[in-house]
Amino acid sequence: VWNQTLTGIAYGTLPIDLTASTIGGSVSYTSGDPSIIEISGTMATVKKAGTVAITANAFDTGDMNATDPVIKTVTIAKAPLTIAMDDQIRSTGAANPTLTYVVTGFVNGDDESTAFTSPVAVSTTVADASNVVGSYPITATATSDKYSITFIDGSFLVSDKTLQTITWSQSLSGLAINQYV
Repeated sequence: VWNQTLTGIAYGTLPIDLTASTIGGSVSYTSGDPSIIEISGTMATVKKAGTVAITANAFDTGDMNATDPVIKTVTIAKAPLTIAMDDQIRSTGAANPTLTYVVTGFVNGDDESTAFTSPVAVSTTVADASNVVGSYPITATATSDKYSITFIDGSFLVSDKTLQTITWSQSLSGLAINQYV
């Protein structure tokens, strides 16, 4: 008997304890695709998004005949992930700064090297120092078999005004909570 509901599962879900039962024997499980769900004993670990069949078997015990396998088809959703482009600004005639971004939402210890099936590619229509004053989009692309990616575009401002800078040399490293400066 396997009455366990296996719905609403997404990449990043903690390992699932499979709970099929039989009278007089033990149940073993197999995954139709261990790259999606890997099984060790009664624990199913989600490895990436996709659809996979999990089979529960109770084999011949000598006292009891084997049962027919019970198969559950499980769909694993992608985990949400956001890539937000950092806004940039430069003066006309200056070189473009490095385009940067922030990724939020990694699970299972992932980072950029393990999360994406194609790496993050960043682009803008600001090609070189000759671009005229204006605002240009900064965009990114990437793909993943684990994450549903939301992209937040940035803005690249080319300005003919002198960029201001603020210098603050005061050290606040020795302050304590509720201490006035």
